[in-house]
This record gives sequence, C-alpha cells and structure tokens, in this order.
Amino acid sequence: MQVEEFTPSEWQTLDAWKQEYLQDYRQPSWTENLAGRLQKLGEILRLDDILDKIPPQCQTLILIPHRFLHLFPLHALEAKRNNDNSKQYLLDLFPEGVSYVPSCLLLQQLKQRQRPAASAISPWFGIQNPTQDLHYTQVEVEQIKQPFDPNTLILKGQQATKAKLFHPETLAKLAQSEYLHFSCHGSFNAKNPLYSALILAPEIAGETLLNPETNNKDRFVMLRDGRRFDTVTQGLTLREIFAILELPFCRLVGLSACETSLIDASQILDEYIGLPMAFLYAGSLSVISSLWCVDDFATAFLMIRFYQNLPKENNSNVLALQAAQDWFRKVSRDDFLTWLRDDLKLDEDFVVNCKVRLRRSYPKHPFNQPLYWAPFAIIGL
Repeated sequence: MQVEEFTPSEWQTLDAWKQEYLQDYRQPSWTENLAGRLQKLGEILRLDDILDKIPPQCQTLILIPHRFLHLFPLHALEAKRNNDNSKQYLLDLFPEGVSYVPSCLLLQQLKQRQRPAASAISPWFGIQNPTQDLHYTQVEVEQIKQPFDPNTLILKGQQATKAKLFHPETLAKLAQSEYLHFSCHGSFNAKNPLYSALILAPEIAGETLLNPETNNKDRFVMLRDGRRFDTVTQGLTLREIFAILELPFCRLVGLSACETSLIDASQILDEYIGLPMAFLYAGSLSVISSLWCVDDFATAFLMIRFYQNLPKENNSNVLALQAAQDWFRKVSRDDFLTWLRDDLKLDEDFVVNCKVRLRRSYPKHPFNQPLYWAPFAIIGL
C-alpha cells in the first residue's frame, strides 16, 4: 500500500495541531474542544484516503504510530472507508479490533511469546485505591475479581505499599498471575520518564511525603487534593517495572489510572519509553492504559464492562474493550442504572447515589463523548 508522503506544509499543520493540543491540556478548554480537535486530526492525517487503500476484507487494524502520534487516540478519529459516505469512529470500521504496538519489532516478539491455554484458575492480582481518595475503585475491583475468586490477591488501601508489593511472596504471586489490575493514580513524568509511576500507599498511615529534603523534584507528584507523593518511595516506577517485574504468564495488565499511556512528546526513537512498554518488556502480552486524566466514575464502570466482555469475546482483550466502548458510547442514563441494579446487583443506596451523580453532571447519554471512552486502548495483542 502506497500513500503520498506529507508535504512540509502538512507537517507544519500537524505540528501546530500537536502544540495547541498539548498546551491546552489540563485547561477546561481542552475538554470542551477535544471532540472537534480529534475530528481535525483525522482530516490532517488524510485518514479517509489511507483507509481507502486498505482492502475491504481486512478486518483487523494494528496501529504503530509515528513519533508523537502515540499521544493521541487514533481509534477515536472519525473516518469513512471504501467510499462509504457515513462517518464512523476508526474502531467501528474494523470488526476484529483496533490495537496499538510501540514498534514492528515488538509486535513480532509478542506474536512469538508462548502462553499456556487459559486455565480455570487464571490467577488475578489487584491494587485497589492506595491513596484512599478514589470513590469507585471498591466496586470496580470487587466486580472485576469475581470470576477469578478465590485465586486472587488484592492489596487494598494502606496495604498497597511498596514494601508489600516487593515482598517475595507478592512478587511470586505476580509472576504466576495471568491478569494484573491497578486501580489507582498514575503519573507520567515528561522530564524523566523513568520516574513515571503508579502511586502506592505511604509506608506510614497518614504520611504522604517521605525524604522531603531531596533535591530531585522530578520524583514528586501532587494529587488533586494537594497531597504530594514521592514516586521513588511511594510508587511503582517505570524503572522498577523494567528492572524487577517478571510476568511470564501475564495476558493483560489493566491500568485503571490517569496518563498511563503518555510518552515524552519530543521522543523520535522507533520505540518509546512508557508504562505500557515496561509491562510488555516484563512479559505481559497486552496492556490497557490511558492517554489523559480520566474521570474516575466513568473509568470504573468501563473497566467492569470490559472484564464482563472478556469471556463473551473469546478472551480477546481488543474485542472486549471495543465492545465496552461501543456500549459506553450508546448507553442511556436509565439503561446504565438498570445495568447497575440488575446485572451488577449493586445495592439500592449505591444505585441511587449514581443516579444523582448522573443527573447532576452528565447528559442523557452520559458517556457518549470521547472524553470518557477514548483515552483507553489496548497496547499489544
């Protein structure tokens, strides 16, 4: 397949789009303009022209983004294919799934990795709300772990410390697990990517800053409530995932956290450095991760729906996420509440609280906008 190269003018347009997107990030205007910006990105990339060159019998798409395009949800770009006049999201145009890999070399390595057939045990490991400020992680983790019981290990709240995670018994459990799920805060460090981390609990209850005399400010991350965490002493850093974790049986690492797919926008190497890459290097076949600061309410239930879909989609991570995102985009407030009550069997008080939140903060189709479903994608197989 041959596609005309970008002209210098088109590269300038793309770079200007990127700069505006990144400069606006974390501002209210970024959220308001997200859908329109993604539509514009599809036009800049000439996505329709590229798709017209893909044979119609091709039902699977694996994306290996070029340079800073790793930062954006290409699966959520609007496009049409094979002279179809109706615009859809890119992930709708490939029924067998849209996924990402960092490079062709890593894709080849992933395909060569051998995994035993999915066992009836399927050990499952989870980190649940180490900072104790995420209100929906309990229901998320409790729902997700049910099919794996009793073969689960969960580090909850204050138990989810670095010392506990790196205890030999915990590392042995990690090495045996087929699924890892982190429901916590994530932090990407653009100045020093190796300090990017999944935030864990402090070793001493109530203590949120260790080694305050350190001169290395790159180590620290501030949460929305103002608490500061030292990622070296209170986080699972990217460096440690590369150096310590071994995941020979792992099929999926779920990162239900903010910014876990981000990379340094200035990187121009063939393979980027980021949390998904580290977990793939450690042995996992795939990682589900996020491209921006996510809504904790929406994220919890998107993850639950994703795990519900796994057995229905023959344990295909890509198809299970795609089905969850499709449902999420279309579900109404009333149907969502019915799902909570009748399918998840959540207690009535919790459902009522969700109903109040939905009516106060979300439209009739609460999660229709890319803001809620598009940050997540499968990296790997």
